[in-house]
Amino acid sequence: MAAVICKGRTRFRSLVGCDFACIYMPLATTEELEFLLQNNDNLQFTIDIYPGKISIHILATNYLKQNFIWFPNSFKNTNPPSYKKSQSVETRHILLLIVFIITTQAVVRTIEHPETDAAVQKMLR
Repeated sequence: MAAVICKGRTRFRSLVGCDFACIYMPLATTEELEFLLQNNDNLQFTIDIYPGKISIHILATNYLKQNFIWFPNSFKNTNPPSYKKSQSVETRHILLLIVFIITTQAVVRTIEHPETDAAVQKMLR
């Protein structure tokens, strides 16, 4: 968890120029957070000079409740997929969607290819 937070903070600072307003950690209770902060050196170094707040409460947004499919079925086959124009955009690309949720509930998306934008919009509906 510390490595993910460290990489996320570094990449967010390089893209936006500031730090996260809040870090949401998937923990059940505050006792778990206190235990991790006391016993995990990597997490202590990662959050040492963090100016924002840390929350364990999950936001009530649909973006965090999505079940993401990391690899389409065509990538799970033993034979490599043949990329034809008749195939849909979802099977030709692994869609990369970086979602940053800020305390104002604004969502920032970074999508590299314009043809995947329509597929992402279709998935989010």
